[in-house]
Amino acid sequence: MQPTKPMLSTLLTICICALLNPAVSQAWEPTTEGRNAGLKAGDLSAHYEGLTTWLSKHVPEDSAQITKPKMLALLRDEAFLAALAERQFISKVWDQPDLGGYAKADPKNAEFVAFIMSDPKIMDDVMLTRTPTAMFARYDNSWSINTALLDNWKRIYYKYPESRKGLYLRLAIASALRPPGTGTQGAGGTKKPVDPLDRFAHYYDAHRSRDLMPSFDTLTTWELTHVVSSHASNEDLEWGRNALNTWGPGFRAGEKVGTLTSQMRYQGSQIPYNDMSCLLAGGGKCGPRSSFGVFINQAFGIPSIGVGQPAHAAVSHRDVNGNWQVTYGRGWGVSKLADRYRMSGGDFLERVAERKKGTFAKVEHLRWLTSTMKDQEKIRAVMAAADSIAKDAKILIGSVPTDRSPDVSGVIAAFQTPVNTGDLYGARVRGFIYAPTSGDYTFTVTADDQADLFISTDENPDNKTLIAHLREWAEPTNFAKYPTQTSQPIRLEAGKKYYIEAIHREHTGGDHLIVAWSGPALTQRVIPGSNLSPYPNGRRGRISHDIWRDRPSAPLASARLTEKAEAPFKVARGGIHIEAEDFFTQGGIGGYGVQGVPVENCYDGGKQIQFGALMQAAWVGYKIQVPKSGVYELKANLSVINWGQRLYARSFGTMYRAQDATASDVYHNQHEGLGPKMAIDQDLGTRWAMNLGKEKGWISLDLGQPRKVSKVIIDERGLNQIARFQVDYKKGDTWTKLFGGDSIEAFQKAFPPVMAQHIRLSTFDTRSSTGGPTIWDFSVGDEFDGSGWINADAEGNWTGSWMTTKPIDMHLTAGEQTLWIGAAPNQRGVALRWLELVPKNKSGI
Repeated sequence: MQPTKPMLSTLLTICICALLNPAVSQAWEPTTEGRNAGLKAGDLSAHYEGLTTWLSKHVPEDSAQITKPKMLALLRDEAFLAALAERQFISKVWDQPDLGGYAKADPKNAEFVAFIMSDPKIMDDVMLTRTPTAMFARYDNSWSINTALLDNWKRIYYKYPESRKGLYLRLAIASALRPPGTGTQGAGGTKKPVDPLDRFAHYYDAHRSRDLMPSFDTLTTWELTHVVSSHASNEDLEWGRNALNTWGPGFRAGEKVGTLTSQMRYQGSQIPYNDMSCLLAGGGKCGPRSSFGVFINQAFGIPSIGVGQPAHAAVSHRDVNGNWQVTYGRGWGVSKLADRYRMSGGDFLERVAERKKGTFAKVEHLRWLTSTMKDQEKIRAVMAAADSIAKDAKILIGSVPTDRSPDVSGVIAAFQTPVNTGDLYGARVRGFIYAPTSGDYTFTVTADDQADLFISTDENPDNKTLIAHLREWAEPTNFAKYPTQTSQPIRLEAGKKYYIEAIHREHTGGDHLIVAWSGPALTQRVIPGSNLSPYPNGRRGRISHDIWRDRPSAPLASARLTEKAEAPFKVARGGIHIEAEDFFTQGGIGGYGVQGVPVENCYDGGKQIQFGALMQAAWVGYKIQVPKSGVYELKANLSVINWGQRLYARSFGTMYRAQDATASDVYHNQHEGLGPKMAIDQDLGTRWAMNLGKEKGWISLDLGQPRKVSKVIIDERGLNQIARFQVDYKKGDTWTKLFGGDSIEAFQKAFPPVMAQHIRLSTFDTRSSTGGPTIWDFSVGDEFDGSGWINADAEGNWTGSWMTTKPIDMHLTAGEQTLWIGAAPNQRGVALRWLELVPKNKSGI
């Protein structure tokens, strides 16, 4: 903080008073009255200098006496911490005007600043949240808080009195310090910056409406900055919640809303990215998928940051247990945060762990303290204590929770752990090592994700020192990827045993830990069991291996949605209403979000089903009672989140049921599951399939007796694979052509009636290089069954809300009929709530 002219005048007065009356100087103590007097005068310089002197006097004059225990004791003194936070707050608001000038400029400013400075914990939280996470930026210490940020906070303070304590205070601080648009920038973000007051209001309202995840209540101010800083507009954030709640409420379970990203079609976008909802609509590759993953987490109040990886973009987020994970990419070892500091994944996790453990605060408090001192020896001594504190509490990602028993304990036959043990665990391999020959030995470690290697000067673990470490993952055979993997030469004597320990931390993906050595007449190799023994005792030939699994910090995993009553549905006169869950059979129902559960509770009441994303076949069958034969209009209440989604509707009961079917070819001779009879069983979930590589083939129906035939329905269900086909009927011993075509997909055709018992469909060419046509249904008759595509509206209602589709005509026959609803293969998923069939006219035809 650079002193201004008025400050110099005040300082001169203080110095003169101190010379004339030393007792006055010695008696100075930080008081509320002194601070308030400075705020009223608009000049905090005297108070600032008093704090500086008072704080520095708590540090021993002799730098040799500045030890870690003494510094830790000092950091437990609440009065000392309060003064330290107050001085830091004054020093970091350096803008013109400074804090004193800002307070004097407006009575509301004075009240607001007095509120902040009345509570040292608030000032401390502000300073620690604002402190950069990256280590080099912390050392640089050039960050500040300008009065524009205070103005943002002040507006929230006055408009929302609830923002003066608890969660809403933390939310207000976060909204001011990390305004919207300062987080990870990516595709689909808003072009107009969101006002911080509006962003606070958005999350305030969403929280009070219980629209956010339960863990939002537990977030620290720093974690909240990675929510409110989203580039998305408030409207998009609300859309994201509504879309997920409607289309896939099961994604809420375990707070895994980020996995909704998996539903984005992996393709070059088909439309411009004007907002976040367009990402799902048009699809995208890793960059837009990363942007959407960050966005949807933040929409539900989950901290999230974009992550860069080699030729890839991924998503990082805080999970329900408080741990930061990487999804849709490789692990932390190859990750860099997509922020201004470009921190490595390992460095970020270390810093996050420091914040979680409180080490971050202790180190920064001591750093603040050094700014009160001029003696370089004393400054170095204080920072040495700070470094020691940081080192002691470091989880390297490597440390393990040794305050509790390991979840798995055992021994391994060499200094090499099993691969692919799991995710999210810490491990320790320790024991004693025996040198075969006296001399200098070099140790090397490789691991995924991270590791530290220690060795002692003797068999006592207390004398161990760090000799090699890995902060980025390395392949099992790569012992030279990073210089830190290899130790300096270490002298070992034959006949003695030395304590050795490796700490290993795994996040996600593959995992391993290997320690090798080289020495006198010994080329580099994995340390064998013959040179090891377990800790604390045990025979040669093995070494101890303990594993600690990550455990939840709080029971916050959100439960499955509870059942809510749905408003009664008014059925149209002569109509048929079908609730989606009332099927008698199904296949492929239950998407990724609902984890295979066929029926899911709707977020706003009632039940829904989901045609699973990327399924080869997904269908449901309903038994319906048709009051009168005729044409009915079929509508569906459904929700989609990608364009181009549709459902195929098909009724059975009017067209003839074939007695038998034969075919030229059956896939792998699987006649029971993929034979020709599967195309005549009036089941939308079964099909006839030819072998791959085959394009020419046929399937023939036997109606049991000659019948009048003038209608045909062929269901290729959206595959649109057949490029040329022909339908014939058998007249005597001769096959006679009825018609041909170049596209089936979902095909129905009327033609001049013929009398026939045998009808044949022949295929001549396919659009696929692999061939292998598939037919779900091949039916003939003299009157159509109902069939057609139920298309989701691709021009506005696709955005995750419940929509009622445009009607399609379905011919139904009085009595019991079967209505099938199926999805086109490999679609992105459709949620269905109900179906309605209404006579097309009053008479019902």
